[in-house]
Amino acid sequence: MTPKTADCPDRRRAARRGSALLAVLGGVATLSCIALVLTASARTALDRAALRADSAQAYLLARGGIEAAMHELANAAVRREALSGSVQRDFSFPAGTAKVRIEAESGKINVNRCGRQALRTLIASLASAPDQAGSLADGIVRYRQGLLAGRIRHFDPSRPGSPDPTERSSFQRRFASIQVVEELLTVPGLSPDLLYGAYRPFATDGGKKGLREIAGLRRYLRTEGPASVDINVAPRAVLLASGLPAALADEVLAARERVPLSPTRAIFRRASQAAVHLPLGTGIDAGGWTITATGTERARFASRTVTARVKASEADGRLRVRRWYERSL
Repeated sequence: MTPKTADCPDRRRAARRGSALLAVLGGVATLSCIALVLTASARTALDRAALRADSAQAYLLARGGIEAAMHELANAAVRREALSGSVQRDFSFPAGTAKVRIEAESGKINVNRCGRQALRTLIASLASAPDQAGSLADGIVRYRQGLLAGRIRHFDPSRPGSPDPTERSSFQRRFASIQVVEELLTVPGLSPDLLYGAYRPFATDGGKKGLREIAGLRRYLRTEGPASVDINVAPRAVLLASGLPAALADEVLAARERVPLSPTRAIFRRASQAAVHLPLGTGIDAGGWTITATGTERARFASRTVTARVKASEADGRLRVRRWYERSL
């Protein structure tokens, strides 16, 4: 019994040393995990900061492309070229490049002067709400009629608390018509996705899934200019909305790629006769252009796309930015 009693302190000391070793190993493992988490967090923060910097650089490149395109549009020859079709430009900067597309507003539908059927066909062709195309077109027409009749007031015409009841608010509407396309969001059932565009999931034949961009109404509508649409710059959706069959619209698109259409050509006469919902013409000046620029940063290949709608001033003829969009139209 004596030898066993003598071994107990040694065993206890060995057990304490083993517990201390386990505690030390556990502490080292915990500190290693904390170090790994902090390292990963720091890397994530650095990547996020680099992404923001690259995105800002690409945005500035796109903005520089917009300004360079506006400088070119000051040339009368470039303006005539833009009125006869889409103009593509590539601008090179020290930090990257900007690809620019200039489109005349004359290829869009005047939402203040078009008919219900043209709106219905345009909405249905966007593949966003084909079942609601008729009701949405009716809602837009009713909204427009309400403005003309004075039944819709976005601002109180009289200043509250004014001693003079005839004094008018500075925010009073100047014209009884749609001033900006974004007003259509007040139409019941017209969602932001339908107006601005959205991404829809789709699956390819091979089973792969992805996202497909659906263009919004804002891309095809304007609020000023004549009721007619320029056949040389109108997108396919606008040609369909004018009443052209799909086959004839594709034929027009292919023909104008080779040379701008003129009223003397047979295909123009055929298209004019088929366009029962919107009049088609050539050389129409709606007073503005849509400029879309994609800036690509040279080092990391980051890219941003912005769009601006510009119009020439009636006073001095200089271009002014009327609308600015932080994404493409």
